[in-house]
Amino acid sequence: MNGEEFITFAGRIAVSAKGGPADFRSAVSRAYYGAFHLAIEFLRATGTTNPPFQHGEIQRLLFRTGNPKAQTASQLLSDLQSHRVRADYRLNVTTVETAAFATQCVAKARDIQSELKAALAGP
Repeated sequence: MNGEEFITFAGRIAVSAKGGPADFRSAVSRAYYGAFHLAIEFLRATGTTNPPFQHGEIQRLLFRTGNPKAQTASQLLSDLQSHRVRADYRLNVTTVETAAFATQCVAKARDIQSELKAALAGP
């Protein structure tokens, strides 16, 4: 199991023809956690031996690499985390309960994935 599989799963949920509010909220959450785990993998690949599993700290570590692609991924991950918090904890916020919103979050997770791959590839 890896982060990419979570993002793929989130994509399937986001475009489900029979999807409802719980499905779309779950897609947002899975997209975030997929990107979060990709960030941890990136940090390990670049020499961080024991990356913490605190969300804000992962974002800070990405930003501190000084790599512009990793910094972009850090900012996108922060945005996606905000969406995940609304999807998981703010049940009165219904804007996260649409296929369009879930699809946007999956796209953001894929953008994070692309940025991190480009950061690993070098300048």
